[in-house]
Amino acid sequence: MNKKGSFFLILFGMVFFGMGMFFFSSAFLQPFMKYKASKSWQEYPCKILVSEIEIHTDSDGDTEIAKIEYGYQINNENYTGDQVYFGYMASNFGGEHKKFIDDYPVGKETVCYVNPQDRQESVLLIKGPPKLMAFFSGIFVVIGFSIAIGGIYSFVKAVKIQASIEEKITSGNYGFVTFNSDGSRTAKVAMMFFVCIFWNSIVGMFVYLIFFEGAFGTGIFIKFFMTPFIIIGAIIIYGLIKAIAQVFGNKFQIKITPGIITPGIPFLIDYRQFGQTDLCSDLSMALICEREERQGGESTIRTIYDDTFMKTQEYDLIAAGQCDGVIPHDMSACKDCTWSLMVKAVIDGKADIDDKYKLPVIPAELLPESYFLQYDNI
Repeated sequence: MNKKGSFFLILFGMVFFGMGMFFFSSAFLQPFMKYKASKSWQEYPCKILVSEIEIHTDSDGDTEIAKIEYGYQINNENYTGDQVYFGYMASNFGGEHKKFIDDYPVGKETVCYVNPQDRQESVLLIKGPPKLMAFFSGIFVVIGFSIAIGGIYSFVKAVKIQASIEEKITSGNYGFVTFNSDGSRTAKVAMMFFVCIFWNSIVGMFVYLIFFEGAFGTGIFIKFFMTPFIIIGAIIIYGLIKAIAQVFGNKFQIKITPGIITPGIPFLIDYRQFGQTDLCSDLSMALICEREERQGGESTIRTIYDDTFMKTQEYDLIAAGQCDGVIPHDMSACKDCTWSLMVKAVIDGKADIDDKYKLPVIPAELLPESYFLQYDNI
């Protein structure tokens, strides 16, 4: 990933993190602190003055809330309050709201709890906000923070790669470059993990509300409607398990000489397989070139070159551990392109290999003459 992509990841992660923190603070933390404080508030008799369902309509649809007002008296002074419990808010889960209306009809005499420091502040029930709010907002916080950290890591890595390339060009010692698949596989697991948590936690929340709380009604349609979302969640879990299996499965270490590649000049690929090498029954390598394109304000990644230059099922060729590659000279004019080496292998009885390595490709005009004298006969 380049620096531009890393900056986008950092920005996106921080926005996600900020949204999660705002929601966590407003929907859970502040009401929870109020709830803790209200445990020491003074209890006073009160009488229900208003008890009705209030409907709020906006662009997202209708939501309901139990509007309950109650009156209480302290030292012959009359006060009113309307706080049911701290963290109570409008929703389209009608069961809880209707229960409050049934439990607190107009005229009922009950008790409320008053802040001794401010008699205008009171609450009907000593009850904290739903823990689901903390869990849901926590998902945004964790995912946003992780995305930002991933962006910072990618940015630092891109800076180091660029510095390594510049050092090779300056010194004239182009050497070789080595790739391991561990980092990309771990990143894939992290991405799949957060997608799995994000998707299944939201779907799980609705499953709980529909199947156990009776929210949105009890008809078969709403349960049938949730089925594809549950199936997608199961597919994501399967993908996560598969990604974890790849981390501990067979892997390749790739060594490319020279350490800087330019179109038209062949390069040597040494590959070493870790794990049970005799189980590899099909190996293929491909050169892929991708370019980011923008149209109408939208960014898309387009593949402009895809060539499988090696594909074999012969054990001797797989075990040889070496092959040649070359980027066509006519691709030297490709600007802002990202070149990758795609390695795929079928491992009998194990998780297959599907790894992608970003190649250090530099246009020929940016390289000194010594490069071509040293590597034109590789």
